[in-house]
Amino acid sequence: MARQDALELNSLAKHWQSAADAFEKNLLAIARRANHEAIHDARLAMKKLRSYATLYDDATGSAIRKTVEKFALLYRAAGACRDQYNALRLARKFAQKLECEFPLFDARLRFAMQSDLRYLRYALSACPVSTEDWRALKQAMPATKVSSARLKPIRRVIEERWESVEASDPPDDAETLHDLRKALKWILYCAQALPERDGSWQKLLKDIDELCSLLGKWQDLHQFERRAKTFKESLLRKSVGEYALLKRLVKVVKAEKAANHRAIARKFASLRKARAA
Repeated sequence: MARQDALELNSLAKHWQSAADAFEKNLLAIARRANHEAIHDARLAMKKLRSYATLYDDATGSAIRKTVEKFALLYRAAGACRDQYNALRLARKFAQKLECEFPLFDARLRFAMQSDLRYLRYALSACPVSTEDWRALKQAMPATKVSSARLKPIRRVIEERWESVEASDPPDDAETLHDLRKALKWILYCAQALPERDGSWQKLLKDIDELCSLLGKWQDLHQFERRAKTFKESLLRKSVGEYALLKRLVKVVKAEKAANHRAIARKFASLRKARAA
């Protein structure tokens, strides 16, 4: 058992190092020239680091999560950029679908995205990551063996999290769906960082990944709908031609959200049924 625990811990440490390297690489790329692929990859790397840190802390009683908390400002700033980028992408997608244009709304989204990009690059220059901080991040996850007396079975920590999700009520509101996605992403990242055990877990992870994709699409649509409604109601008069177009846009987005939610409910029910079998 001790040898098995050590293997799992070493595997987790390797994934930690890979994610830390990816975070540094993409953060440096953003500092040179902000681009959305680097922003996405930096956020993904940090999500994995946060997941690994929580798993390790739960399993060993450590507190390496504090190491990643130093990067919270940059992570949130990058998230704001990503949200604006997704909103602009959806605006153009629905404009093509509805065969119309939203010039005022489009301009609002573009200006907001540019503003958030400038802020992110300013934050990187105003609060630069020191060599010591990078070293501390990369060395935070020890690759050495932890005694069996202190190390709970890491796989069991993940299984307990899944059992908690599995026992929850079907998601029906934005907050619950957001929490569900975060929990599933945690399970996915952590389980992928451990040595393969059996085919049933690999199938489960594939299904979880598909459910996360559906939840991500719903979240993007939800945030986009809120932006469109706020813009329409706060900044446009009913006499402006774009007002009616945005009203139509919100209606179509709401319908697509509903269809996506039905797909989420089916997938979630299928997952729970498969695990119960």
